[in-house]
Amino acid sequence: MAEEIKDVNAKIDEAEAAVQLINTRLQNGRVLVIFPEERILERVEKRLAEFEIFPAVISSEMNKSERYANFLAVQNGAELTIGTRSAAMMPGEFTTTIVWREDSEHHFEI
Repeated sequence: MAEEIKDVNAKIDEAEAAVQLINTRLQNGRVLVIFPEERILERVEKRLAEFEIFPAVISSEMNKSERYANFLAVQNGAELTIGTRSAAMMPGEFTTTIVWREDSEHHFEI
């Protein structure tokens, strides 16, 4: 039971850390963030919405029309794009690309 609670808290902290990093990088221009799994992506998306930040989301879990609508948003200059590994193929000029590591607050920035 204690392990489960610790794991949930770690996931919440991971989403919070991602949102803080995104907020600082958005000041420099367009940002692409790639998450390892859908669960983290969903938590970050919900947390961003609390700050009224609504990114283009690219995920293999979406249907074709949702993915295409978000693809167009990226093409039209969306400031923030978040997604799972499939987002890595998004064409566009991003000032910062962040690849988030699974179960870690660590990340790689390009």
